[in-house]
Amino acid sequence: RIRFLVERHAIDPERICAFTFTNKAAGEIASRLERQLGPRAEHVKRGTIHAFCAELLREFGSHVELEPGFGIADEEYQRSALRRLRVPLNWHGNLLAKFASYRFRGVTLTASDSDLFTRYRSFLDKRNLLDFDTLVLRTEELLRNDAVRAIVRARWDAVLVDEFQDLNPAQYAVIRALAREHRNVFAVGDDEQSIYSWAGADPEVFLHFANDFGVTTRAQLRENRRCPREVVALSRRLVDVNPSLFDDRRHAESERDSLFPVSAITFASDDAEIAWIIDDLRRDREAHALEWGEFALLYRTHAIGDAAEASFLTAGIPCRLARGRALADDPVVGYLIAALRVIAAPDDPIYKDGFLKVVLPKPLFDVACAKAEESRKSLVRYLKQMARELPWEHGDAKKIRRAFCVLQNLAAMGSVHTTLASLVDELLSQRVGEYRTVLEEHHDELTDPAGDEDVQRLADRIVEAIGTGRTLWIPRLGGLEIALKGMLSGLGLRLVQLGGIPPANAMRIASTDTPSHGI
Repeated sequence: RIRFLVERHAIDPERICAFTFTNKAAGEIASRLERQLGPRAEHVKRGTIHAFCAELLREFGSHVELEPGFGIADEEYQRSALRRLRVPLNWHGNLLAKFASYRFRGVTLTASDSDLFTRYRSFLDKRNLLDFDTLVLRTEELLRNDAVRAIVRARWDAVLVDEFQDLNPAQYAVIRALAREHRNVFAVGDDEQSIYSWAGADPEVFLHFANDFGVTTRAQLRENRRCPREVVALSRRLVDVNPSLFDDRRHAESERDSLFPVSAITFASDDAEIAWIIDDLRRDREAHALEWGEFALLYRTHAIGDAAEASFLTAGIPCRLARGRALADDPVVGYLIAALRVIAAPDDPIYKDGFLKVVLPKPLFDVACAKAEESRKSLVRYLKQMARELPWEHGDAKKIRRAFCVLQNLAAMGSVHTTLASLVDELLSQRVGEYRTVLEEHHDELTDPAGDEDVQRLADRIVEAIGTGRTLWIPRLGGLEIALKGMLSGLGLRLVQLGGIPPANAMRIASTDTPSHGI
């Protein structure tokens, strides 16, 4: 459609605005346009509605009394805010959905939920933060300003919207405000795929669109090239339970047959599901003499893939995860983002928690979060208490102390740099990512000590010394005494370093119970 507007109607690419549901979809549009339009494709305005709203608010935010430099609270920040408001973890998703339904569809909140919503809004307001819902609502408010609306409308001659069924009323109001003058708006969507009602999406926007822009006919895409007819027929039975928004809908059809029956299987647990998948893979491989590389497992989230990979490898099934994760999933990028957030807002407790989440091992962080919530303490306060109570040499205590040391330095680090590039360079010059002990860093290099002849000889000498009650002198072995110290303590023995007693540069192993007799 964009190419049609450019090539057939000679519309300047800079005058076209295309909204997509995800940033990934915007990127796909860009790559396709580049192949078809060349360099001109770069001038098309494209992206998500949330990104578009954020840009407008940064430009015209003073008209709706927004403070300059506002931040954006993503879902992770929202959940962290609720946790600090003492909302149980298992309520977060449901509560955020209630907030969205209240703001976009007018669904009434209970008294307790209304109180939480007020406290949640106050929490973000004090930190000059907007969540994604507020971005849209404030933009809708902004475009009611005649002067601002005229400036923004004048920038584009054509508006295109993908995944139209996922719009909520406020998002549609933004689209309507942009296109009301030129009325050149193109929407693609399927009301039967409107599944985001929990986020405020309302399929009624199709009817509003038809009324506002005088739509009398719709182009219906009937040919399904994605699924075989068995899948289409089964999904049709499911969707037909819902009331239809349009009486003249013509259902999609497929001319392709499936080689396999469609079945739905339920499982008692995730472990039971992956066990069934492993058994099914093995049966199929044996029945058709296939290589393991002929199989692919599709899943919804990265967490499922990580768990599946571990189960496959445990079952002796070779596998590898496909690439394509988000840039922020890279541990170095994640560390940089977490550190830069602390530098930008050093007093924000949630950004501090986010940095600790990145640098501390997940088991340690999760336990600390649970204990902090249980004791009604902040995460920072509980971790400091934890570091004090653990032995000084304990690995977790060392990681916690290091994390707080870096946290204290981040604010100062930001004040001495004049450019973001130099700041990032300094952050990358340090050890980034999750904090691990030397042993954890080199776990893949560890070998069985039983295979080392020197270790075997030393073990034999220690056993003999223990049995005979003799003193055993051993030379320093490049830090071996550190490992021996821990191992021997379990046997009631200790290392004693003696100076000036032959043989030089040696240690004595002595009993902790009878140091005068030693071994």
